[in-house]
Amino acid sequence: MANERHTDYREWDIDSSTRSSVHPVNRYVAISNAASTTAEDVYSIVANGGEKAVNWVTNPGIEGSTVSMYTATGSAIARDTGQQAEGAASLLVNPANSAAGEGFYWESPKIARSVNPQHITVQCEHRGASASGTVEINITDSSGTELASSGSSDLATSWTRITTSYTIPANTDAAAYRLYVVTPANHNINFYIDKIMFEVREDTTAVSTYVDGNQTSAEGNLMNGLELPMLLHQ
Repeated sequence: MANERHTDYREWDIDSSTRSSVHPVNRYVAISNAASTTAEDVYSIVANGGEKAVNWVTNPGIEGSTVSMYTATGSAIARDTGQQAEGAASLLVNPANSAAGEGFYWESPKIARSVNPQHITVQCEHRGASASGTVEINITDSSGTELASSGSSDLATSWTRITTSYTIPANTDAAAYRLYVVTPANHNINFYIDKIMFEVREDTTAVSTYVDGNQTSAEGNLMNGLELPMLLHQ
């Protein structure tokens, strides 16, 4: 994969010349606007190209029909169009109510060794079928050993964002990591997950604004191109 460390977009283009006054990150913008005889602004250039972010998760908004990139653990998972934080669908999770840690995980490609610390940030939004039970979002290694957690978050009949982050020490060998969304304690309340994001950055542990390949107003953001390569705007 190409460089995806949140600041590496500066390397995606050669320096501007007298023929190119701005970089491609904000040079090409799709505009869908009804024309009229009245003058109006159709696009405003964001200073410095706006916020840059890379979401490594494919189908993070569950808009695609395939959810095989997510692995159920102690639960049944399926795409559902009955609830959504954005778009037309979300991931419905039906926990087995037999133990803590029921939900699903997504595993990243190997994150390359770096001489600098690297910060993994993850996020999602959750909603319960009823206002009961809890969930959490965790970062683990590829064997499932927990490295960071958002802590318990109460399910409600509205959408709630949860986040956490983990810093990979400098000179750590290349390894895959997992994003888990699970129940801290067993319960039988179905819950919905949407707007899932996994990002690797070197500048800070701050969690970026969520991005995916379905947005139309996120200039300068990027979704990892494993299934849906796309430059996005914010």
